[in-house]
Order: sequence, then C-alpha cells, then structure tokens
Amino acid sequence: MKVIEKTLRLRQASKYDKVVSRNGRGGASTIDEMLAELTVPLLLELTTPFPWRKPELLLRASRALGHLTLSEEAQAQAAAQGGWKSMLLLAKATDSRAWFDSLRCLANLAAYEPLREPLLNTGALPLVLSFFRHGDVDLQSQAVRLLGSLSLCCAES
Repeated sequence: MKVIEKTLRLRQASKYDKVVSRNGRGGASTIDEMLAELTVPLLLELTTPFPWRKPELLLRASRALGHLTLSEEAQAQAAAQGGWKSMLLLAKATDSRAWFDSLRCLANLAAYEPLREPLLNTGALPLVLSFFRHGDVDLQSQAVRLLGSLSLCCAES
C-alpha cells in the first residue's frame, strides 16, 4: 500500500501536473493518465470484497480510488475495466467503514457520462436509495452526489 500512498502524494504535488509524453513512443502524456494506467486496474482488483481480503486493504484501496476517480482519465480507465462492479459490491458489504469511500468513488464514476447507464443497470439506484435511511450525514451526502449524477442519465435520454 506504500506504493499507492506515494502515487497519491505524487498526484497531489502541483509541480508534476504536466508531464511530457514518453519520448514520442505514445502512451500517457499527463500525470493523471499515467496514474490511471498504472494504479486504477490494480486498485479495482483490490477493492473486490473477497472473504479472504483484509478489511484494512479494502478500506485503503477504496480511499485511494475515491481520490483517483476525481480524474477523468481514472474514470475512463475504470469504465474500461468494469470497475464500478467491485465498488457496488464494496458499498453493499457489511463493513460500514467501507461505505463512505465506496459511495464517494461511485459518485465520482457516475460523473463520467459513459458510466451512468451501466451503473443504473447494475443496481446503483437501489443501493443509493438504501443509504438515505442511514443516520450518517456523510453517507447521505455521498448518496446525494451519486443520485444527482445518475439522474443526468435520465435527462440525457
């Protein structure tokens, strides 16, 4: 997990905002694209709540994804990987500590237009509605963000 923490620190450092393309060989040209290509697939795999995964690993990976998915490059990478499915599973998990970060990540992913319909079709709406019943205001605020982004799917069609 130290690699993930260093990656997030690198992303937050403003002097690395612009990175020149990799010697003309193609590939990522900005730090966001590089981070998305390198970390998003790994983090999505780590957030799948298998019984043998330690809860602390799930929490840290979902928190990192919550930060990274603010980037459109990371959202596109998650869409390509089908990453919303592991976040939906984690948000339905019994460990309430994972709920906030998984909802935040889902809300960030739903801001990416190509993911709105797949999120709706895979059960995001019943999930988000279930969080309105919780007394935790932070969970409710993330549920409102997710619902707001999902509602844009209905407005577009």
